[in-house]
Amino acid sequence: AQNGVLIKASVTEGAAVISTTVTMTVARSALFVRLGTGNLVASPTATQYAKEYSVIVTDASGNAVPGVDVNIAITPHSFAKGFWKWNGINLWTKSFIVTQNPVTTCANEDVNLNGILDSGEDINGNLVLDPGNIASAPNTVTTGSDGSAIFNIIYAKEYATWVTVNLKASRTVAGTEASHTVRLTLPISGADVSTETAPPPGVTSPFGAGLQSAGNNICSNTL
Repeated sequence: AQNGVLIKASVTEGAAVISTTVTMTVARSALFVRLGTGNLVASPTATQYAKEYSVIVTDASGNAVPGVDVNIAITPHSFAKGFWKWNGINLWTKSFIVTQNPVTTCANEDVNLNGILDSGEDINGNLVLDPGNIASAPNTVTTGSDGSAIFNIIYAKEYATWVTVNLKASRTVAGTEASHTVRLTLPISGADVSTETAPPPGVTSPFGAGLQSAGNNICSNTL
């Protein structure tokens, strides 16, 4: 309750007792943070997708915690090589070049996530960190009266399905971080893979088709 805690301090000096009191209110702590999403992806522009997520913050009793700021971070996890191929009936499907060393998914080259090309990180030698931060999210969202907030992940259409990211929501209370991280492969709209005469964006992966050269690991080249 408001001012529901009473704190009293006293000291005895001879026959006199000196005391003071103060009241305080125990605030709810944002202890649990959870992310969630649906099965739709929007297309706000001709070149971008928007994937909607919600974050909810509750206390230990499952009660909504309104008016708290939640930090959002999105970092690349991995990227894939390959291309889309029409299945001959009704759908574009992802295909990969299979070689004697059929690696099609490559780890994020920015191992320490500092955004700097450090020694040994540029595996394919193209002088950039692949896949890079190709998706964006708001830095902070604030929960409403129901303890939730809604936000969008924005990314260029050509990266859909070719990049996997880690999405993290966190809130620090009394020095302890409550957080939730989900891993998702950036989705593509179903409408963009259902017409044979309209190939999907990024019909070939921005990172290459997955070809192997000179016996090297697929991730070590740009083909």
